[in-house]
Amino acid sequence: MRKKVVRLLAIGILSLSLMACGKKAEPADVSGENQAETTEEAKEDTTTDKAKDAESEIGNPWKDSSAEEIESVFGCVFQTPLDATNVSYQMLNENEMGQMQFTCQELEFTARIQKTEGLTDISGANYDWTMESDLDLAGAPGCTMRYVSDKEMVDVLLWYDEYNGVTYSLMTSAPDLNEFDIVPVGQEVYLGPDPLADGECFMPSDFLQEREQKDCFESFDEIISLLQPGEAYAIIQMKDAKGDLLVITDGTYEDGKGNMVAMDGYVYGKTDRGITNIGNVFSSDKAYPLACDGEVLYTAGTQEYCSYFMMEDGTGLMVKDYICESTEDGKTSYVGFLRSEKSFDEACETQVEENDAESFRQRMDVYASKPVIEFIVVV
Repeated sequence: MRKKVVRLLAIGILSLSLMACGKKAEPADVSGENQAETTEEAKEDTTTDKAKDAESEIGNPWKDSSAEEIESVFGCVFQTPLDATNVSYQMLNENEMGQMQFTCQELEFTARIQKTEGLTDISGANYDWTMESDLDLAGAPGCTMRYVSDKEMVDVLLWYDEYNGVTYSLMTSAPDLNEFDIVPVGQEVYLGPDPLADGECFMPSDFLQEREQKDCFESFDEIISLLQPGEAYAIIQMKDAKGDLLVITDGTYEDGKGNMVAMDGYVYGKTDRGITNIGNVFSSDKAYPLACDGEVLYTAGTQEYCSYFMMEDGTGLMVKDYICESTEDGKTSYVGFLRSEKSFDEACETQVEENDAESFRQRMDVYASKPVIEFIVVV
């Protein structure tokens, strides 16, 4: 079984919070496709007779297909969600892209699959995204994107199956998606390359769950006993957590000060089910290992800062502040948000101004003042 690092941050909690930096999937060039327009005015336009005539001359690039045909072309299949209805399959041009359309939770969905050289936006949705977030879905790197206007909300989930070399996309839209999370639906759609023998697809949140094929443990001691040489663990505290938290990692390094530190951490805590993964955190550069001051957990990189606090019910991590710096054509700009309370209410969020270098510098100084998480390496 392949070994993958899973970066999913507590499904349904972090999936739409982070605004991606430098990892945005490049749009795919899909000929003849016009699934979404760039402005609300364009989306409201009706198809003209001239466009219809042109389509008739060119021919519809989509043809009816089946789950079996899609599997034969791409080496993997769409899993149909249990409560899905009106399921249909299509193929684009000469087996260029596979598609499944279905209804679920009273929403219309379009799922796609295409051979690509990495994570690529194959959704066909061209919007000025309001929110973007990186994640890993069952070992597949991906991202979520949400567009919000007065009339419509659009959600897109992308993920890249490195094993088969394909990108998946999942899209839906509705007047209001505030209470909706697209990630669980994506989990049902994604049938990974290593399904369980009974045909069900186990969705691990980290390297340990993938290896053990379980996501709930009896104690920290059990988890520690399952770690292999070279893997490591640390005990930390955070405000509102239900007791201590266990952070595990599959890669550590010495920080030059005698500490064994890590860039990636998979956080376990006590929940109603037992000891489960409540969030994953990642720094983007070895110069910025994971840090924690007993209340807030910190990650950083040369061009990004992120902090997390524990949700008030103790069931998962939640992004507190996120700022990303980028430079294009010699111009440096910033994007992100600062959250004042443990709430997804937009009233508790302050968007970072494009030229707000001071906020970024101040928070990088905060990170530098915090103690790193010191790990114990299994031998």
